[in-house]
Amino acid sequence: NGAFIENEAARLAQWNFIGVERNREFYWKMLKRCARRSLRNVRTTTIEARELLEIWTPAATVARIYLYFSDPWPKRRHAERRVMNEGFLALAERALGAGGEVWFKTDVGWHFNLAVTALRSRGGWRILEAGKLPPPDEALGEVYSNFERKARRQGIQVWGLKARPERGTVNG
Repeated sequence: NGAFIENEAARLAQWNFIGVERNREFYWKMLKRCARRSLRNVRTTTIEARELLEIWTPAATVARIYLYFSDPWPKRRHAERRVMNEGFLALAERALGAGGEVWFKTDVGWHFNLAVTALRSRGGWRILEAGKLPPPDEALGEVYSNFERKARRQGIQVWGLKARPERGTVNG
């Protein structure tokens, strides 16, 4: 619905953001939210995140990739559709600039475990934080996504991690 990017882009006005939303209904909500706030530092797209990173993003130009509540694709035959895997991590490594990070959140415990496993299997990544997450501290300016707000209202645990490629040791 765009609540996260709307608020994060307003909070970090000096940063440029690209919001990726595959669902057309949610895409239009995101677009309207950002337009209503006149956020000039946000661009939006409906293309696949992999395509964005592989084709449209110059190397070493991204400071942070947020992967918040992406579809876990629970069926084994759909595993390749999960965003957080070694193929995606290779694209993230190329796109991230020095000190760039991937921030991941989910309300599905096994999806979190697969993300950690993908980082460890890929190698060359430093996991900075991982585990159960406390709610965002709004007093510190931390921002909720709609999915996180709903999960927490229902008493569902949110899992997350922050990771950074270690330059010079990342797999090609």
